[in-house]
Amino acid sequence: MGHAAIASGAAETVLVIGAETLSRILDWTDRATSVLFGDAAAAVVLRPCQLDEGFLTFHLGSDGSGGSLICLPAGGSRLPPSVETVAAGDHYLKMNDTDWLAAYQKLMARSDSMMAAANAKTSASRKADSRPLLPLASYAGTYNDQWYGDIQVAQENGKLVITFTKTPSLVGDLEHWQYDTFVARWRDRELRADAFVTFSLRPDGTIREARMEAVSPETDFSFDFQDLLLKPVAKK
Repeated sequence: MGHAAIASGAAETVLVIGAETLSRILDWTDRATSVLFGDAAAAVVLRPCQLDEGFLTFHLGSDGSGGSLICLPAGGSRLPPSVETVAAGDHYLKMNDTDWLAAYQKLMARSDSMMAAANAKTSASRKADSRPLLPLASYAGTYNDQWYGDIQVAQENGKLVITFTKTPSLVGDLEHWQYDTFVARWRDRELRADAFVTFSLRPDGTIREARMEAVSPETDFSFDFQDLLLKPVAKK
């Protein structure tokens, strides 16, 4: 969330604090868990930086099938606290003997397969022979989102370029995808967050609004393009 706030221009400085007290649920006689888990706290101050520095990207996910590998057996609605669960030590963290490297490799292989299938489906749905309904110059102008602020779409050397005015790294070339949809190919390729930009027209052929969404499901969730509603700013 801190990265998203800075990337979007909503904040210039963010303080992120994290803390955990796992010692409350550790059995100190169990060497499988007590040597790995414990109490910790950390804080970091985030600020904007150069394009090739700082926070680049991360992969966050979960696999419910591994729920039994690390768990707290008792204490919830499935197995409420009782004399028996306390005597059995079921209120302590338990971890099964697992090959974590193999489990991770299996998870990533499945994730890569799902991402590849989703990207292939997106590409297959494209009508590559379609054309924009308007001349490129008609899409150029200043757009405003009530939350983010101004976003510029300009015509440069016969192509459209989109610029997020509060986020220096979000400058991209708009490549035509189909009909009135373009793909913002960010010039900073480390972002890995190309996004569709779809323009909607009024009955008179002028632009009513533009919406965005990530091209790939691999895009980091902090790029919340889908929340933007870009309205054209009237020219003075």
